[in-house]
Amino acid sequence: MSRERLLTVPLSLALLAAAVLLGLAGYERYRPRSFAEVVQALRDGDCEGYERRAMLLLVEEHGASSPNRVERLAAAMAAIARADDGAYRRYTGVAAGQSPIEAADVALLDVASCDTVAFGDDVLRRLLEGWLAEARGERDAARVRFEQVAQSAQLFRMPLAATLCTESLARLR
Repeated sequence: MSRERLLTVPLSLALLAAAVLLGLAGYERYRPRSFAEVVQALRDGDCEGYERRAMLLLVEEHGASSPNRVERLAAAMAAIARADDGAYRRYTGVAAGQSPIEAADVALLDVASCDTVAFGDDVLRRLLEGWLAEARGERDAARVRFEQVAQSAQLFRMPLAATLCTESLARLR
């Protein structure tokens, strides 16, 4: 009887290489990420479904306790994307029917930061732009943005965005 070797050197090396690649891929996917990395991943559209919800929760977790106003707004926008009205009200500190944008936010938020805070999502970006236009006193521009959000929010299943849009339109009347 002859003994056959089941584990040859080339096979061992191939298995080792596969294990290293899988380990690196797993680390890259599940490693702790910074706030900027999470926001960038959301903006790039690199995640869907449960992974997107997990990323939105990371934004909320970081932004809720941040002294940075833009990061707190990002947490509020993440709550809107997740349709969590309680979290949104907590992060913004506003009651129903009030705008979360303060006068100081108009100077703070430019076009690039609006897109960042909205994670590249058109519905969230238009909602934010509507609030900014309202804060600048541009009622007609704000109304146009809110009407766009009202239509898009239904299509993209964003009920909290639709509710906030309805509140904003009522405020402009």
